Amino acid sequence: MNPTDAPETGTTRRQLLRTGALGAAAAAVLAACGTTDESKPGESGVSPSADEVTPTVPLQAASPSEIRNNQTLLRTAASLELLAAEAYNGWGSNLDAEGQAEASRWETDHLAAADEFNAVLPSDLTVDEPNQVMLEDFVQPIEQDLIDARSTYDFFHVLESTLAATYVVAVGEYVPEGPEDQERTIFAEHASSAARRATVTGNAGQGLEPADALFDTVDLIPNAAYLTVEDPNAPAEDSGDGSEGDTTTTEADSGS
Repeated sequence: MNPTDAPETGTTRRQLLRTGALGAAAAAVLAACGTTDESKPGESGVSPSADEVTPTVPLQAASPSEIRNNQTLLRTAASLELLAAEAYNGWGSNLDAEGQAEASRWETDHLAAADEFNAVLPSDLTVDEPNQVMLEDFVQPIEQDLIDARSTYDFFHVLESTLAATYVVAVGEYVPEGPEDQERTIFAEHASSAARRATVTGNAGQGLEPADALFDTVDLIPNAAYLTVEDPNAPAEDSGDGSEGDTTTTEADSGS
């Protein structure tokens, strides 16, 4: 199952977790609007007591399918970071001196992000190449048009917007595998970083504030670009010559 696919029936645990994450964010916003006990007319809410303890809900162990989906999200993110790093390395020279310095710094940032996503994957699932589907379908068709600073900044802007939108979705899709699992936070941090870079590179490098608070799903990568980790116990299917994307099997369910 690809992360953007809808469930066939009922409400999934992933949907419940996503709802919980959004609910927690909404609660934080409401709490930020509160005032003290000495509220003035027109103000509402009180500050929580320092003695109050935030309730916690024990996490259930992630299922094998949820773990595979997590690995799919992490592998895909690593491949996107490597794609972005390659883009800044390849076309940063189209910019002026200041822009080239920024491109070099962003290349380093993307390489570090790829290492961060790979670090939590099993060694046989780590990624060391840019996302091939995005490279072939998104980058290569416009290579000949990247001839100056304006076209290059526009390309970087769309690229970073795509990363931001994809990581925002990953925050809701990722299922924590334990109380110490911080990957949701990591996805959120990299979504924020990509959004900032998208803002800086927008309007041909002059800067462009987003029109909406959320990145539109039109910026998401296609399903074929996800580096899917397949169930090794699933019945073999004859995909023919029309198969797309990259799939890798894992031994999570095999017991070996």
